[in-house]
Amino acid sequence: MDKTSKIFLCIIILLALVIGYLVYKVNYFKNGYLKAANALCNQTKLLEDSGIEIISENNNPPQIHLKDTNKVIIEQ
Repeated sequence: MDKTSKIFLCIIILLALVIGYLVYKVNYFKNGYLKAANALCNQTKLLEDSGIEIISENNNPPQIHLKDTNKVIIEQ
């Protein structure tokens, strides 16, 4: 093999390693985002089951409404 072929082979191997690393990182962060979204969804369902409703309309700050005051425990 001549010198240019060895250089191109090294470049191809390096590119393959970089692409593999990037694919690994994309999958790693995608799974993290999915787990965080699922946890947030479960927490929202628990709040709604306990009588609390969170409403956000037109990019306004969220407001908390009590749907069923018999289910909500309020410390005084």
